[in-house]
Amino acid sequence: MYFAEDFIERIRIQTDIVSIISEYTNLIKRGTYAYVGKCPFHNEKTPSFSISQDKQMYYCFGCGAGGNVITFVMEKENLSFGETIEYLATKANIPLEYDNSNKNHNREAFFKKDTMFEFYRKAARFYYYNLVHNIPEYVKQYLAHRKINEHTIKKFGLGFAPDSFNALYNYLKSEGATDQILVESGLCAISSKTKQIYDKFRNRLIFPIISPTKKVIAFGGRVFGNENPKYLNSPENLIFHKGNNLYGLHLAKKQNHDYYILVEGYMDVIALHMANFSNAIASLGTAFTSDQAKLLHRYTNDVVIIYDSDAAGQKASLKASKILRSEGFNVKILELIGAKDPDEFINRYGPKQLRQAIDSSHSDVWHEIIKIQSLYDLNNVYEKLKFLEEVSFILANLTNSIEQELYISEVSLKFSIEKSAITNEMKKKIVQNTKDNEIVYKNHSKKNDIEVDLLSVLYHNPTIYDDISGFVFPELFTEGVKRNIAYHLCNKETIDTDLLIKQYPNVDDQKIISSIIVGEDLRYREISILSKMISGTIKNLTESYHANIMRVSNNPQELQYATNLKNNLNRLIELNIVPKNG
Repeated sequence: MYFAEDFIERIRIQTDIVSIISEYTNLIKRGTYAYVGKCPFHNEKTPSFSISQDKQMYYCFGCGAGGNVITFVMEKENLSFGETIEYLATKANIPLEYDNSNKNHNREAFFKKDTMFEFYRKAARFYYYNLVHNIPEYVKQYLAHRKINEHTIKKFGLGFAPDSFNALYNYLKSEGATDQILVESGLCAISSKTKQIYDKFRNRLIFPIISPTKKVIAFGGRVFGNENPKYLNSPENLIFHKGNNLYGLHLAKKQNHDYYILVEGYMDVIALHMANFSNAIASLGTAFTSDQAKLLHRYTNDVVIIYDSDAAGQKASLKASKILRSEGFNVKILELIGAKDPDEFINRYGPKQLRQAIDSSHSDVWHEIIKIQSLYDLNNVYEKLKFLEEVSFILANLTNSIEQELYISEVSLKFSIEKSAITNEMKKKIVQNTKDNEIVYKNHSKKNDIEVDLLSVLYHNPTIYDDISGFVFPELFTEGVKRNIAYHLCNKETIDTDLLIKQYPNVDDQKIISSIIVGEDLRYREISILSKMISGTIKNLTESYHANIMRVSNNPQELQYATNLKNNLNRLIELNIVPKNG
């Protein structure tokens, strides 16, 4: 951490969480300090997102997102902790302050990164100026052929790198750049033969790659002429990691879209935006990554993949769909007919035809089934058997049991085979889950955190602790933020939320804190549901505690205490758990 701790705390305290979050979603005031709205992290029809202004925390009852203003900006904008502090300080006009203990190392790294941002910004302006004012005739003809007008050039910040050895180098040197920063940033490179520094991009149409926070972090360049490669990206450096960014996202995220369109190239994104598909984005000359999926998940749950119609494009579609599905997306795949890519399709058939094709596109599962179907003669019993075996393998890998059941019914109906036969074949397919090595022929739905549930109930209904004090103590809870909160609740001490937030800055810990303090579960206002939850949770926690003590302790008194706790669990049914006023 290169910022001083008291400075970070000042940023958090002086930044109003309601003001920041209202930039992303409409908020309605409910009560003195409470606000509600639709969650900025997932699509929903009814509001499930709650903010406590006095505690400066938020929590979503739909997706579980939660934390303070720093974690909100980190997650929503996909920024690092340091970038978030800088972002909030800039918005609040607060000068940056650094941690003197790490001053030399951290400030050097920070300023190098900041310097790169500045020279990428200047380079983008240099390229843009050349495209607007010094455009060669062959570039002008290319833009006219692709129907790229002045509005589009300005919207995407397009530019032109002149066919010169060091035009950008000379310009940036005049702006104060050092040779070291120009080479390290990837804007320039050193010739292995002459040892001279030359421009990385020459005689290329320039596509600035812009972060969600609207900073130029890299360039893509399409060559004019026969030089290879046809498309060239900036190399990775302090500010750019191509597997973590998406082209066009800074524009697409300006609006709330029902779904996003994932394509392969810069020109596909531009063509789609020109045709009013402002939800189009692209990976950056590389295979789609899980980090890109995580970034995209900040803005949508639904994606339509429209990759090139050739074999390589379709293979890449399936790979991308599996990554998106593993991150919780609903995925459709559109295989274009009569055009090699979205740009060509729009030029040939028009935007209306593309929208109809998107509306009728198949889910990723059906797309894969249809592709497999094309490989077999289903009039041949042996080939149909092989086809259905492959389909069963696909369905066995689905992690949602309801989704499995729907596809089983559809496959049964479409291909005239009994549902039981498909189900039995699926059960034979032992499919290893790549994340936790479990068989995925079952529903891996996320379970509630029982410790958080119980702590939240005790926080919002502190008098309940009197009824269960003989069964609940801090050591029942996981060490860290949960045990810390449990200690305060069991000792009937006031919880200082500001201190908690400062003690546990980690994003996951912040979610736990906000879930307990802001995320009151209204189901537990029903006494019967509350009693059942408390008794079941205490039973589970006590049995886990007992098993752990038996495994690690050699202290006879501690072993006996744990055993007595477990043996007394039958007394839980005698408890009269009723929230009391005050």
